[in-house]
Amino acid sequence: MKKFIALTAIVAFLFSCNSGDRGELVGAKGKKWYPEKPYGMTLIPGGSFIMGKSDDDFVAVNDAPTKTVTVRSFYMDETEITNAEYRQFVNWVRDSTVRLRLAILADEVGATP
Repeated sequence: MKKFIALTAIVAFLFSCNSGDRGELVGAKGKKWYPEKPYGMTLIPGGSFIMGKSDDDFVAVNDAPTKTVTVRSFYMDETEITNAEYRQFVNWVRDSTVRLRLAILADEVGATP
């Protein structure tokens, strides 16, 4: 009987691992999600480039052979910020972050507001 239960558990585990959704949106079959351009962001197009040593390998050690690297497209913010500006932002949102964490903790404990 124990062997049957163990075999059933293993088969159920293996069957559940093969969902085949590949991380796609599973709420609507056949629908893909195409995000709009985020506010204040710029699309950086993808491409390929050759990474490694150039032809200037005078010693001919070939310790870093060349290879082609492909980078996918991604979004980047249009404006730059400094570390000081980011630190100021963190100080501004610090209180709201702490309140959110306390609210989540109170909800888990079951305390009423």
